[in-house]
Amino acid sequence: MKKKLVLFLVIAMGFMGCNKDSETPIKYFLKANIYGATWEANTSLFADQAIVLTVNGMKSDGSTLTMEINDVTPGTYPITNDRNHILYTSQLADAFESKNALPGSLVIISNDVSKNIIKGTFQVTVQSPLTGNKDLNNGSFELYYTE
Repeated sequence: MKKKLVLFLVIAMGFMGCNKDSETPIKYFLKANIYGATWEANTSLFADQAIVLTVNGMKSDGSTLTMEINDVTPGTYPITNDRNHILYTSQLADAFESKNALPGSLVIISNDVSKNIIKGTFQVTVQSPLTGNKDLNNGSFELYYTE
């Protein structure tokens, strides 16, 4: 009788541990290939929705990538100096920004406003007045944002 009770409890605990509603934790990210090298925020990453969605990521070498996203509904949008602006600062503090003359592309894949999670991709050529242009390719992000 004891063996049956123990077996029943083990099986019951196994079923209780199975929860179909549990979600896999998401690792939020901001990354791109910058001038041929992989860049990913690994020191700091935040996003805040106010007038625009401001995203800022920092890599351990001190370089940063900041996005000011005006268009947050799913779709494809231009990246310029005036709209969906991007600023990349190298580890040497050389600032590169998106320009109207070099428009890039921002794709908002999804924006779950009930969970405040936005996903997208981007590519753009950014320009520094000191050192010229850098290409940001294969950019992608999945972020939780505050309001």
